[in-house]
Amino acid sequence: MRILSPYIIYLTIVLLGYGVYGQSPIVTASGNQLYCPTSSIPIVVAFNIENPANAPIDQVYIQISEGYVSANDKLQLINSNPNISWNWDSTTGKLRLSKSSSGSLNDLINAVKNVVFQNNNPNFSGKRVFSITTGQANYLASTDHYYEYVPYTGITWKQAKAAAEARTYYGLQGYLATLTSAEEAQLCGEQADGAGWIGGTDEDSEGIWKWVTGPEGLAGGLVFWNGGSNGSTPNFAFWNYNQPDNAHGGPGEDYAHITDPSIGMRGAWNDLREAGDPPDVWEYHPKGYIVEYGGMPGDPEIKISATTEISVATITYVESDFTCGPGSVALRANSDSGRIYWFTSETSVNPIHEGPNYSPTISSTTSYFVSAGPVNCYKGPRQRITATYYDQIDFNPEVTLTECGTENFSGIQTAFYLEEAIPLIANNSSYTVTFYNSLDQAYSGIEPLDSNLVSSSSSTTVFARIENDTPCYGVAKINLNVSTTSLPMGYKHTLKNCDDDGTADGKYIFDLTEAELSFLELLPSDSNFEFTYYRNVEDAVFKINSITQSQNYENEVPWNQELVVRIDNSSGNSCYSIGPYLDLVVNDLPELEISGTGKICTLQPSFTLDILNPNPNYSYEWLNSLNELISTSTSLTVMEPGLYSVQAISVNGCVSSLKEVEILASGPPVLTQNNIRITPTGNSYTLGLINLGQVGNGDYEFSLNNPSGPYQNEPEFRDVSPGTYTLFLNDKNGCGSTNLQVFLFGIPKFFTPNGDGHNDFWQIKGIPQQETFSYSIYDRYGKLLKKVNSVKSGWDGTYNGSLMPPGDYWFELILANSETYRGHFSLIL
Repeated sequence: MRILSPYIIYLTIVLLGYGVYGQSPIVTASGNQLYCPTSSIPIVVAFNIENPANAPIDQVYIQISEGYVSANDKLQLINSNPNISWNWDSTTGKLRLSKSSSGSLNDLINAVKNVVFQNNNPNFSGKRVFSITTGQANYLASTDHYYEYVPYTGITWKQAKAAAEARTYYGLQGYLATLTSAEEAQLCGEQADGAGWIGGTDEDSEGIWKWVTGPEGLAGGLVFWNGGSNGSTPNFAFWNYNQPDNAHGGPGEDYAHITDPSIGMRGAWNDLREAGDPPDVWEYHPKGYIVEYGGMPGDPEIKISATTEISVATITYVESDFTCGPGSVALRANSDSGRIYWFTSETSVNPIHEGPNYSPTISSTTSYFVSAGPVNCYKGPRQRITATYYDQIDFNPEVTLTECGTENFSGIQTAFYLEEAIPLIANNSSYTVTFYNSLDQAYSGIEPLDSNLVSSSSSTTVFARIENDTPCYGVAKINLNVSTTSLPMGYKHTLKNCDDDGTADGKYIFDLTEAELSFLELLPSDSNFEFTYYRNVEDAVFKINSITQSQNYENEVPWNQELVVRIDNSSGNSCYSIGPYLDLVVNDLPELEISGTGKICTLQPSFTLDILNPNPNYSYEWLNSLNELISTSTSLTVMEPGLYSVQAISVNGCVSSLKEVEILASGPPVLTQNNIRITPTGNSYTLGLINLGQVGNGDYEFSLNNPSGPYQNEPEFRDVSPGTYTLFLNDKNGCGSTNLQVFLFGIPKFFTPNGDGHNDFWQIKGIPQQETFSYSIYDRYGKLLKKVNSVKSGWDGTYNGSLMPPGDYWFELILANSETYRGHFSLIL
């Protein structure tokens, strides 16, 4: 570990501590100016250096401290300056002026006045701040602090912190830099001479990064980052890509460092261990530290620096205008400074007008461009202002709207549906039309009428304002006329349907347009008519609450409903007639009952079906399974099984729903032991049924031990343990059921007579308690070892009191009905 010696610290104080022991220079400058892009401009209008201590001042440093763009910005010394040499550093954005041995302070002052700024980007924007100082440290006007990069390869963060705090600059106390703004980060990172330590750390709490040096560190530290590379900042941070990453895991990479220029974004930060990476990982090996001066308690007030700035004038506000047809427009622009110039294009050289207001005459939409700048500077950024030309509104200035008279409807006034006048007024379907009582209201667009209607009792003339999506409009007059035409008195058309939609509620879906052919026969043939349907006369007069689903309308009054029809002449947008011209009638369906429905089981050669309480006003139709008519009487004798149906037909032609019955030639099932198949499966059985054709000709379902089910369709039961079971068989169509008791014997494959209490006896399971049986046990040579009669305890594996050796043994089981079972098993010890 390298430690700064007291000697090094002492030299640092002496070399940078000028002004602690004497009065420092006073630098003043003025010259906040407007800049014309791509031109050269002096950085100061006035400049001076006072040197009360008469100390040697051999150099002046000028830096673009804010807004610097290295690719485009440049400072240079012009004119004759025989005692001055200069050097421009494009990395730091700093110009150094040095006087020769024969030069004077005035030579330096005059040289500063001869320094010019130039930017080669024609799209220059924003501002540049110039810091002028007699000291070598960088100065930032926005903080009034100084910044210095100290190269020191291999120095640790804590060593750098101590070294920075041991430095002074014109009496200002140093500390590791705390970069709390973008301007500071650029000046100390992108515009610095090298990479180095800064005063941030998360040593106290992993992932909580604080500035712990300088003024920010006096109050316990200022948090500037929470989390890892996906974290967030409560104020400002400038981490490099995917930083901080704590790459070495756990505590360790706890210190902020300006990244080597070869890594990621220039001037951005990364996190390192206290000593950084070893020298062989050069990009992450410490090479120095950044010292910041200023803001600490007890710091003196020094004036060794001054700042000026240049900026480009900007258009801050534009106001466009329009014309409806050829005419003059009033355009306006404001700027934050400078003069305002108007151009015909974005690239035109000479302006066509100067000043904030411009009023050209246009006959088409025209764009102008406006910029701001110093006198005769036309290079500033230009902003487009478009003077818009709109076509005049195309409309008819006077039209007539005709509506139906209402003298036949007591208490209902004639009303005009004003929107019907729109196609008469506007010659463009995209126009918007609103209506007003007076001409003045139409011109001003205030107090519009309800566009749906206006009563003829209040006005015979209204006015329309015609607009589109432009600011232009026109005003037209509408004359209101009352028509006296109508259909013949008492005329009515009826639409009838049967209530066959599945719900006996007197409602049906009608197509109202089916009545229009009959209406047209009574109307003049030289016009085009439109029909609209309403529930009452008042709605029809005022054209509100119309029936919109005219081709799919369900009557709202059951069985019989009257509708009002409004007939409009679409050729002239006028009403022809209004009246209750349409009746909707729903006839109910006939009802019937027969002597049997559903499925009927029978073995009889014939079966008779009867209609119960037949209606003499109905006719009846019997159908077979092929929907063929087989009878029209009130009864039907069936000679063969099958599906039969019957329906009733009323005098109105309405047909009842079908009543169906299925005659099944089926009797009760018969189940015997011959239909049972038992298959051993390990320690259980599969119980199945065979030869179901012998059981009966029904559709069966099956249950084991439970007559109530559940039933299954498959005639097989798997994994059935030994025991006594009852098998239930049921006809799904209700044609009978039966059951049969079944025994399942459990014969073990092995037993272990070793006295451990498990499988000590070989015994047959599942034989009912009342069953009489016997079994014999033989060795592999056929020697009889044991004969048992109805003993449930089983064989204990002995012969004449001695335990038999392990091996295979044979058994023979004989039931009371002489049924015999044979097999073998194993004795295992």
